[in-house]
Amino acid sequence: MRQYFTYLKIFFLAIFCASLLLLGSWLPLAGPVLTVSAHSFVIGSEPVDGSTVSKAPSVVRIFFDAPIASASQANVYAFPPGGPANGLLVNAGQSSINANNSRELDTALLPANKLPQGGYEVRWTALSLTDGHTTSGLIGFNLGQSSTGAAGIPKLGPSTSNYFPQLNLQGTLAVAWDWLVLLALFFWVGIVVSEYFIVPHSASATFLAQARKHSRSSQTLYLAALLAGEVLNLILRSMTFTSTLTDTRINVDGLSQIVLHTHYGWLWLVRVSLLVLALLLLGWNSYRQRQFQDSSTGSVSVSSQASRSFRQLRQQARQENALGMSAKPVPTPMPTRSQARVTDAVAAPARSTTAALPRITRSIETPAHTPGAWQMLVELVLAALVMLTLVLSNEITQLTALPISVGVLMWLGLAAQGIWFGCIAYLGLILLPLLPKADPDHHAETLVRTLKCALPWLLSALSVLLVSGLVLGEATIQVPEQLLNDPYGRAFLVRALLILLMLIFTGYTLFFLLPKLQRQTVLLPVVDAEMPARRTRTFALERTERTIKRALHTLTCLAAATLLCVAVMNFFAPPVVLPNLDYSALVNLVPTTSNPAPPASQTQQAGGLTATLQVLPAHAGVTNTVLLTLSDAQGKAVTDATVKLSIDMAIMNMGTASETLPSGNATYTASFTASQAFSMAGPWTLQIEVDRPDQPPVSMTFQVLVA
Repeated sequence: MRQYFTYLKIFFLAIFCASLLLLGSWLPLAGPVLTVSAHSFVIGSEPVDGSTVSKAPSVVRIFFDAPIASASQANVYAFPPGGPANGLLVNAGQSSINANNSRELDTALLPANKLPQGGYEVRWTALSLTDGHTTSGLIGFNLGQSSTGAAGIPKLGPSTSNYFPQLNLQGTLAVAWDWLVLLALFFWVGIVVSEYFIVPHSASATFLAQARKHSRSSQTLYLAALLAGEVLNLILRSMTFTSTLTDTRINVDGLSQIVLHTHYGWLWLVRVSLLVLALLLLGWNSYRQRQFQDSSTGSVSVSSQASRSFRQLRQQARQENALGMSAKPVPTPMPTRSQARVTDAVAAPARSTTAALPRITRSIETPAHTPGAWQMLVELVLAALVMLTLVLSNEITQLTALPISVGVLMWLGLAAQGIWFGCIAYLGLILLPLLPKADPDHHAETLVRTLKCALPWLLSALSVLLVSGLVLGEATIQVPEQLLNDPYGRAFLVRALLILLMLIFTGYTLFFLLPKLQRQTVLLPVVDAEMPARRTRTFALERTERTIKRALHTLTCLAAATLLCVAVMNFFAPPVVLPNLDYSALVNLVPTTSNPAPPASQTQQAGGLTATLQVLPAHAGVTNTVLLTLSDAQGKAVTDATVKLSIDMAIMNMGTASETLPSGNATYTASFTASQAFSMAGPWTLQIEVDRPDQPPVSMTFQVLVA
């Protein structure tokens, strides 16, 4: 048993040294710092990345796929002909988050007469409001003409607007540390569940006390690793953020920005407080256990002194009897009835005391302090709350259509992983090595009962894990190609294959090896101990136990590999899915100074109908009117149709505005105020559903770029 704890201590020491190496790589003398993690990505901008505009913008707007913190910044540099090589800073002030949209970063520019023609670069740094990770990137556009040779073709996409994380030395060490934190969390949860719900129903009090004694040091180690991991993760996030803005590597302001201005920082404080409470509760239980052992030791010493005094009196009585036998016998009168009762009463305590001594000795061989029900409840609540804070800090819950439902499923998935992975590790690394020593005569029976008690917990955890995995895949994997082309998708695919292997090994252990061990345990006492058949069955039983031990160790290794895939997925973040927009066509629809005419109309054909749509004036923040004309295959105007119009922003969810356009005229019209639709500049999607009498319904989709 001790060798496993030795291996675990060596493992955690190696990971701790790796984290120190990671911290040292961020020092000012260690060279340039690279961004190692990213979760909030750019999905749109105004001006569009790569475009050429004829009128100088007053504000540069950047749209993200997730909420960002107020500490996010963007700097706009102009590169006119003959200007400095590093560009001219043309910001009119600090960047700010749009009051109506937490996913929009606005940067005001200098007046138009101070903005020269030429190429422009927007170097942005965003701090995720949810998980505290930093993203950065570059957006370029041309004003009037290009001074840098840019083609001026809109090309918004991941490869042009965002800098993605790279799995270099810093990234590898960051993944390793995140993996350590996950291991510590799930092993701690597994120990708590096993000790309170599995082992007490299958083992004796003596074995339970020894198991808790061995697992207490493991819980302390795992909780300490969790605390160290949380502190280091906060430092890494702050240094990543400050390194993209300044040349400093460690900045107190960066820590305060993350802790005080992000949801991750607030949840980090709560999580650290919960871990400290768990450590204090564990220390208090250890203190109570030592007190109980000290009091039991005192009882043993008092009983031992009493037994020694009784033995001395009994030895003295035997010596006196021996001396009396050597002398001349003196006739002794028969005792009266009352004297006999007195003699029996005096002798009775001696007999009862002598008979009670073995029972006292057996009852105090293994003193144990059992935690109360409230302690068990508190420890389980602490573990559940720690996992809940991790779920609330995850960016995936913000990217789904149903964040509450997905958040609940992700929390249940974390709990299921902790129960499945942690219980298997507990059974393989703590329980199995301890059983032959703590219960040498009946360890096989105890193992069978323990595995049978663990069976419903493991099966329940498996079912929850599978459901949460399907939801996670649906929320993050948009197309099957991402499973092979994206690093997040590849890690997700490998994780799914490893979970499949774990299912196979778990089924082999619980549904093949466990019944086999149970049959061998039942049939073993049937044969006499001196017969060769008994020894043969004993050898077969021991062989089955070794097979179960190897299977549990294999499952533990597979669980560790699965958590490594989860750490890689956290590092690369969910894949960026950009809206399917033709920016080249949309830019031509924007009215400019050189082309003050209203945007050109768009025409589509579907279901024997021709629809022509135009939005006037196609400006954000004002009332816009949608004009729609319909004609049939013969070119006749359609005036008897029921038209339903739905408007939403293409690159983010700004709320859907719906209205039914009145019929009776050749042109269907509807007006929308700034509070209803077209409240922000950028691409908007217009969904049109046409329903005519005795005709199948027709659906069309238009995209309009609002200036």
